[in-house]
Amino acid sequence: MKTAGEVLGELLIGCVRALTPEEREKLYVKQKLNGKIVEFILPDEHEACVVYFVEDPVTRSWLSYKSYPTPRVKCKNCKWKGLWSDLKVEEEEMDLTGKVSDLELFHPVKKTVIEKCTICGGTKLKYEDWKFEKADLVIKGTFADIGAVAEVTLGGFFHRMRQLFKVMGMMMKKEVSIKPLRKLGMGILVSKLITGKVSEDYKED
Repeated sequence: MKTAGEVLGELLIGCVRALTPEEREKLYVKQKLNGKIVEFILPDEHEACVVYFVEDPVTRSWLSYKSYPTPRVKCKNCKWKGLWSDLKVEEEEMDLTGKVSDLELFHPVKKTVIEKCTICGGTKLKYEDWKFEKADLVIKGTFADIGAVAEVTLGGFFHRMRQLFKVMGMMMKKEVSIKPLRKLGMGILVSKLITGKVSEDYKED
């Protein structure tokens, strides 16, 4: 089963493949996406996905991606450093007796991450988002948040304004972030690409 970050990467690949050569040229050349590196941080999934908008001459792929666990973790007691994926996980089989079926067709397991230092067992942990140093843009939020950003330039004037204020409110509450903010336009473009909304731009031409 693919992780959330891998699903995001595959969505982008599918959307780019669906574009015509003319649309792809506009996206990569005229809108200056070629050669850019964008990192998506999915906090609810504890995963970061780094997307490379670079054509591979061998595979003829227009982008590639790689996922990483996030956030970074540091113990304030013993100074241990690691990643979210390094923390211990407890597994507990869920009892669905009388809820699904008397037939034991499957055994769902509930996984709980133990937020304790793997060295000293301390609970005073400091978390910091894993960030790719060479990323041109970093977008942090859920899939729903990315969809909200994509809607900023779609629809009529009042819809756009309403959506813009919504996204600004989300950014003030730190529910979603786009850094550096001066590249908000690129953030909207990539968000539209993920949701399949980028085709709306070409319909208006």
